[in-house]
Amino acid sequence: CSSKSWQKTQEPYTFPALLNSNGYQTFFAGKYLNQYGDEEAGGTEHVPPGWSYWFALEKNSAYYNYTLSVNGKARQHGGNYSVDYLTDVLTNFSLDFLTYKSNYEPFFMMISTPAPHSPWTPAPQYEKSFLDVSAPRTSNFNIHGKDKHWLIRQAKTPMTNSSIQFLDDAFRKRWQTLLSVDDLVEKLVKDLEARGDRKS
Repeated sequence: CSSKSWQKTQEPYTFPALLNSNGYQTFFAGKYLNQYGDEEAGGTEHVPPGWSYWFALEKNSAYYNYTLSVNGKARQHGGNYSVDYLTDVLTNFSLDFLTYKSNYEPFFMMISTPAPHSPWTPAPQYEKSFLDVSAPRTSNFNIHGKDKHWLIRQAKTPMTNSSIQFLDDAFRKRWQTLLSVDDLVEKLVKDLEARGDRKS
């Protein structure tokens, strides 16, 4: 992903490039490709064609201590919740775009949060949510038959108690991270409604 070949053969033909060439303001915020920002592929200076506003996470999923490409310029973020929690940072960039975009041109927004991917770091206010939730125990839970995908067949059967606890913790933390995504969606919808743009 995010190689020079990809940039040459795929990126010029994506729908944001087509939208932008037809007069749309285009906005991207979040996780692009797993290896985006790799120096061999142009680093964080590379902004794919078609994006008017670009706020892309370097490399893979993170919630703190990451680098963003802000319209082609690297911006470091640390571990302070109030200014660095990635889902909230993406929310703020998105709201800023809605505030400052042209009202005379159509727009397209794409927000790609890393949540609920690992490392599954919830915002502090959601760390105690869903404490009674565990991974679903369907009829095929912890049963690895020969008809399963090869990757599943590699796992130890049955799983150890510690593996099950890890699975439950991961499931719970995924839900916790998604509460911040819910906040993002709610804020954007309310902002669009207040501007009369919700049907756009």
